[in-house]
Parts: sequence; C-alpha cells; structure tokens
Amino acid sequence: MPRPKGSAELIAARRHQALRLLDEGFSFNEVGRMLGAAASSVMRWRDTAEGGGEEALKVRFPPRPPTLTDRQGRTLVKLLLKGAMANGFSTELWTARRVGTLIQQHCRVQFHRSHVARLLHELGFSCQKPERRALECDERKIEEWKRTRWPQVKKRCAVGCHIVFADESGFMMIPSVRCTWAPVGQTPIVRHYYRRDRISAIAGCRRAPSASSWDSTFGGIRSISLGRKSMTSSGI
Repeated sequence: MPRPKGSAELIAARRHQALRLLDEGFSFNEVGRMLGAAASSVMRWRDTAEGGGEEALKVRFPPRPPTLTDRQGRTLVKLLLKGAMANGFSTELWTARRVGTLIQQHCRVQFHRSHVARLLHELGFSCQKPERRALECDERKIEEWKRTRWPQVKKRCAVGCHIVFADESGFMMIPSVRCTWAPVGQTPIVRHYYRRDRISAIAGCRRAPSASSWDSTFGGIRSISLGRKSMTSSGI
C-alpha cells in the first residue's frame, strides 16, 4: 500500500497513532484497517519504535535532485547547438544518455536519463526526427542562386515562359521492415521475394505565365525493372 500524501509531520503522527492503538489492545490488522495501512506496515512501525524509539518514526524524504544554475543551463545550450560530433560523439544524434554525459563532463552533475529529458524540455528542446540533407548540398551556392539567378528566371515568366522543376526518384520493391510484437526469444520473419525489382518515377511542378501558384503538371513511371526484364512508360 503506497505512503499517503502529506507532510512529514502528518505521516509521523499517523505512525504514532498506530502505536497508541496497539497499546490499547488492537491487532495489527485492526489498526491497519482503521488507518488505511497494511498490517505489515503497522508491525514495521512497532519494531522501529522498539529499536530506535519514537525518534526513529520520523519521516525522512529523499533529498531533491541537484539542478543546474542559469549559467550552467546557458553553457549546456551552447554545447548542444555545436552538435554531438563537436563534443566528441561519433554521430550528430543527441540522446538523453549523451546529454547526461555532457552535463557530467562540463557541470560535474549527474542526472538520470528521465530527468535529462525534462531538463531539455525546460531549456526549449524537444525530441524530433532530423531532416535529411545531402552532404553534396552547398548552402552558399543555393543562397547565391536564389539571390541572383532566381529573380531572372521569374522575369522570363512575365514574357510567356513556363517555369518547370522536375526530379526523378527510384523505389525498391523490397518491403520495409517495421517493429512488431512477438514472443520473447522468437524473432518474427517476413517472407517476400528477394528480387532487386525497381521502379523509377519522375514528376514535376510548373508555373504558367498567367498562374499565381504552382501546379503539378506531369508525373508518371519512367521505367520498371523486374529481374532481367525492363519496361518503359512515358506517362507524361
């Protein structure tokens, strides 16, 4: 039976009341029913009082976990924004365990993983799925293109030209594997054909000279590869 909510004085008074009821001749079960406690708890209180006196019945709550100062919190945010690899980890993935290690290294404070998660929420962080970004991507050149070339492209639309962005993507036909429930020690098996079948698709969006927004103008399957056979379909 869980300890009732209340101050330390209130809980200690409940224990002293149990001892008085025992002195009046009530049994452990009777005292437990009257106070809403287990008979084993009443017996433990009696044994504690006999071994250490009434002083031993005082309630001692565990100390509050250590916290970070405002300065330590600001330091932690700066370290997190630098990235996990800049702090000596093998990938850019921040986990509660890694952040806990970082706090212990720089702040000399040790936290449980669950407390680290609460601390991160307080600092304005949340658990998110990262956005993929190609290593070949040059952000400086992209910004330069948007600043210099893109205004010139939009001007062409004013003289009757269509602006089209197209891209191609490939899809493997092997099914993806997700988590599922299974008996402990028995790994589930997904049976499927293990051919390297592939679908290549192409799609694009267009802005006509008279349009005020973008629309999808074409899309379709470019090619299908099934084993040694290959088929091509325009669909555009």
